[in-house]
Amino acid sequence: MDAGRATFTLDLAGNRYECSVRMPAGSVPVSSLLPVINAVADVVVQAHSSGAPVTCRSGCSACCRQHVPVTHSEARHIAALVGSLPPDRRRIVESRFSEAVETLRQTGFFDILTGVADPGPDFVRSLAFRYFDLGIACPFLENESCSIYEERPLRCREYLVTSPASLCAAPENQPIRTVPFPNWPSKALASIGRGDETLNPPFLTLTLALSWTRLHPDPEPPLPAPDILRNFLVALSSSVSSA
Repeated sequence: MDAGRATFTLDLAGNRYECSVRMPAGSVPVSSLLPVINAVADVVVQAHSSGAPVTCRSGCSACCRQHVPVTHSEARHIAALVGSLPPDRRRIVESRFSEAVETLRQTGFFDILTGVADPGPDFVRSLAFRYFDLGIACPFLENESCSIYEERPLRCREYLVTSPASLCAAPENQPIRTVPFPNWPSKALASIGRGDETLNPPFLTLTLALSWTRLHPDPEPPLPAPDILRNFLVALSSSVSSA
């Protein structure tokens, strides 16, 4: 695996996928390698959803009001993405993030989301339903569609529903079926290259990405790009099969 281009094989769902991706040269922050990691994640998602009748469609946006966990690298990427928008567009998106944070503060969710270092699965499940009830739309939601679809976080890529899409409007009381993954790209990314092991938990809520980045302005430490990808692939092969 060399800088410039990396070739590797993924064994997924009984099939082999030959992959070749363009790599940045030298040492880079993990967030700079997200286009490559997202491309690998798309292969994983395709492999494990190829036999399932996925019901997600454009304009079906209940999931865009869910609690979306993102890694620190993705939060920095989101902040950079917002910062690169044209001024008028940037102000609109930033105001949506601010409104979301204010809602979280007024409802007490801000302290909950930022105060639990190692949440267990029962807490995460309960939190997800309670967050959904707040009705906070993703700041990137436009006309009920994702305006950053190609740059969307890993958890958004991994969330695929096979039950009727209409059930997603009330997930707590409906038998929502999602595509199961034995390999979770989001967990693999969270486990590598954070740079600062004091950052806990490894995930934060998407709507807090801008405020979190302002509180952690120091740049990510650069790492050799081939090492980042190699570590991600190793972590991906050992990621556990639970959401």
